[in-house]
Amino acid sequence: MQKYHYHKFISLILILSFFMMSSIVVSAKTNEQSGTEVVEALVDGNMAFALDFFQTVMSYGEGNFVFSPYSLSTAFAMAWAGARENTAQEIRDVFHLDLSPEELHRAFSALTIQLNNPDRTSRIVVANALWAERTFNFEPGYQQLMLNSYSNGFRLVDFANAPEQATADINQWVTNVTEGKISELIPAGTLDNLTRLVITNALLFKADWLFPFDSSATTDGTFYTFDDEVTTPMMTVVEAAFDCTGGDENFDYVAVRLPYADESASMVIIMPDPKSYEDFLAEFTGELFRKVLDNMDGCFGELTMPKFSIETGIAVKEVLLELGVVDAFSPTADFSGMSGAPELYISDALHQARIDVTEKGTEAAAATAVVMGVRSGGAVEIFIDGPFFFAILDNETNTILFMGNMEDPTQ
Repeated sequence: MQKYHYHKFISLILILSFFMMSSIVVSAKTNEQSGTEVVEALVDGNMAFALDFFQTVMSYGEGNFVFSPYSLSTAFAMAWAGARENTAQEIRDVFHLDLSPEELHRAFSALTIQLNNPDRTSRIVVANALWAERTFNFEPGYQQLMLNSYSNGFRLVDFANAPEQATADINQWVTNVTEGKISELIPAGTLDNLTRLVITNALLFKADWLFPFDSSATTDGTFYTFDDEVTTPMMTVVEAAFDCTGGDENFDYVAVRLPYADESASMVIIMPDPKSYEDFLAEFTGELFRKVLDNMDGCFGELTMPKFSIETGIAVKEVLLELGVVDAFSPTADFSGMSGAPELYISDALHQARIDVTEKGTEAAAATAVVMGVRSGGAVEIFIDGPFFFAILDNETNTILFMGNMEDPTQ
């Protein structure tokens, strides 16, 4: 049987450079919660951040894009651990880090271990690394926290004298984790002799469909963009079980949740009705996303959707500044929890993501035309042939690993 793969690759870095500033401590919640509760709170916060970030990128008119909210949140949680006062509060608010520091880092550790489970067929690799200037003194407590909660000891490099070699080393690490799918996360010249720390997170996802698409049924079909009609390969699975819904009392949309082979992960696709697309987008928050998931029922039938690939480099700094992370990117930032002295700020944040929805072998094509509202109870026929949002979720926790927007699969 032909197998079809989803490949997701993601990396993010925070570059912290030398500067002078002041030091204070930020307050945090102190009430302790159970392990399950803290992971649930972390997932809820990640979902809220994911939709905030998604909405902001959508407002730029980016068209097709993909990003990993979990990768972003993990990297900034590592930075937040060393932030203090208003710098910490802004990161906390924007990333919805609604736990005490101890609970938050414990939750990230538990969730990452769960996602990295080697027994799952849907393969997920989450990796972190901190690259530190070898002559700079970092707080032992911060280093120990990174080792304990993020499975990551400091890697000493020579930013002061050999930033080019450090760049090569970090890019090679990213290449290895993503199995060559992201090879140059950090452009030449980004790091210099003032760089003191680079925080990296890389995430790799690979999985087969539980109900594979039949390559012989793939034909060229019509996809309706906002402005035109384009011809693109459309994949069809004739007999599949998945969750779906045809909308709710407020919005007309088609939403499906497609399971991967071991049912530990799934892809959610939401295609709003073109007439209410802007209204739906305006209300598309974490709360609405959960409502869409809750409204789904078991469906069985035929599904047609485009084959697509997206590779995106997002200006994270620009997005986060708009969302409210300001101090961290300013020379007045306070990361004294990292070094014991107020000498660090984030000079840049780089994020790349890639998603490939591919078939190995035949690339004939299929025609699709209309979008049909669906309900549970009988065989359904669903066409995903217009702009849609998508997300890759870990099924046990509903953690959003990847999220994105598809407006034109030919781009």
